[in-house]
Amino acid sequence: MINTLYLFASNLVLFFAKLRPLSQDDCNAAKDSTFFGLPVWYKYIEYKYEGAVQECQLRLDIGSNPEHIALIGFAAIEIMLRIAGLIAVGFVIYGGAQYITSQGEPDGVARAKNTIINALIGLAVAMIAAPIIAFIAKTFV
Repeated sequence: MINTLYLFASNLVLFFAKLRPLSQDDCNAAKDSTFFGLPVWYKYIEYKYEGAVQECQLRLDIGSNPEHIALIGFAAIEIMLRIAGLIAVGFVIYGGAQYITSQGEPDGVARAKNTIINALIGLAVAMIAAPIIAFIAKTFV
């Protein structure tokens, strides 16, 4: 039953993840593709260059290779960390707007400073954690 579910899940993922045919030179470049500047979910999964038409294909088989689930998880964590970094930058801007509109009131200035400090801490955590996750995922492959 579990093998059937793995097979169904891998076929479903492959159905939605059809890639355009690539030449052998473009096969490695496909791993570095982005979606609106964010890494794609299949970033750490290997590609293979084979078939009758000699095209680069995503080598994803969750049923026989369950470590692909971990690699997809690493890519998802990296995507979330990058989004968290973007949100932190937004909160820095929001804190700056709060600081400007506080008009020198001590409570408003304190809230704005706390917002900016917390956003900068979140940004630092996201900036440090994203390369660490990428390093771990690349050594896992």
